[in-house]
Amino acid sequence: MSKKSRYLLLLGCLVVFLTLSPIIVLYVKGLSFDFENNKFVETGTLAVKIEPKSADIFLDGTLKKKESGNIKFLKPREYQLEIKEEGYFEWSKRLKIDSGRVIWANGDAEKIYLIKQNGVPAEISQGVSDFKLTDNSLWFLATGSLAYLDIDRQTEPTSYKLDKKLNVIAGNFQNRQLLLKNIDDPTVALLFDASVSTTTDLSLLFPDGAEFKFDPSGKLLALENQNLYLVNFKNSQADSKTLLLTEALAFAANGEDLYYIKSTEQGNALFTSKFPFTKEFILADSLPNFEEGEIIVNLNKEIFLTADKILFRITNKSAKLATDLTGWNFAENQNTLIFAAAGELKQFNYIENKKPGLITRTQKTLTNPSLIKNIGYAFAVQDKNIVALGLDTRDHQNEYNIYYGEDLKKFGVNNAGKKIIILDGDRLLELVIR
Repeated sequence: MSKKSRYLLLLGCLVVFLTLSPIIVLYVKGLSFDFENNKFVETGTLAVKIEPKSADIFLDGTLKKKESGNIKFLKPREYQLEIKEEGYFEWSKRLKIDSGRVIWANGDAEKIYLIKQNGVPAEISQGVSDFKLTDNSLWFLATGSLAYLDIDRQTEPTSYKLDKKLNVIAGNFQNRQLLLKNIDDPTVALLFDASVSTTTDLSLLFPDGAEFKFDPSGKLLALENQNLYLVNFKNSQADSKTLLLTEALAFAANGEDLYYIKSTEQGNALFTSKFPFTKEFILADSLPNFEEGEIIVNLNKEIFLTADKILFRITNKSAKLATDLTGWNFAENQNTLIFAAAGELKQFNYIENKKPGLITRTQKTLTNPSLIKNIGYAFAVQDKNIVALGLDTRDHQNEYNIYYGEDLKKFGVNNAGKKIIILDGDRLLELVIR
């Protein structure tokens, strides 16, 4: 190479360097040239946290990553995000990237959790009439027995024989005491104490049948013929009952407070009192009449009333939240009420939002709603199938049919959102969803 050629080559390299250096510096600083508008724009970042971690991340149909992480230097505009993993439902959203900002693909959830597709449920037992799932603790009634299973640790349930025909688990206190009833005979009621493996026949104290509830300290309350009683125990057996108040239509306990609705000359009214219930205070009056009602009190002592398929929020008066109620569930660990009514599924947490938030709307009937906020999904029964509904309201909703039922009775989800317990006919099943 001649001396002149060498100089020209060096000069060319210098020109390229001087030309590209500012562009490289701008790119590193997060600036990119927008050829459509002929100007430099500040780029954005899409942060993606996923479970399982090995899932593929696509942006506008192009594979960008094969694990959780940040996708940097994105021009501000909308992108189609898709997350795929074999054996799982595909998750997708159309998200807008803004200049100089980090956009989290998982929204308010800790991660984007993919739900398993075409999972095959494992059979736990047959001849089951009802179950109660509290996180990983599963109690269920099978033919002539009550059984317990820790779904995270055990493979075989522990069974306890029962002398009476019982088909409903009506209550549970700390997985130690369970209220068992017969839906066909309301006078039959049994209390099972798992700590000593003994049963108490409550029908001896309440021959006409009663509605039983535990208060947060474990006291057992019973509403019989509009009379509210405290059940007294001696040597782990129900020994007697103490009358607390009369003309009660519904009740609930929260902390040391008892809430109840009584019929007064001016109509139904909501009262509160503390043990031993010698003084009472009125909270709201002019409440609706109802045949069947239940009081719900959350951790902030906000009060709700279900009255003949109508849901009310009670302050100093009643405010109607929903009609044609088809199902509700209070997720105590999330302090959130989820309810289905007239084809809508909504959640209500007054601290997070002053009014109910819409999860989904459909022309089909939704029942048995359940909410697992930490994984970003609500669950419900729709046309005898279990559906998972994404809580992320950006763009379209990710909705999956995760179980097709034959004679679906009910289901429950553990707190981690990993397992679903299903009662289909008389078969009790376990379905792993992530």
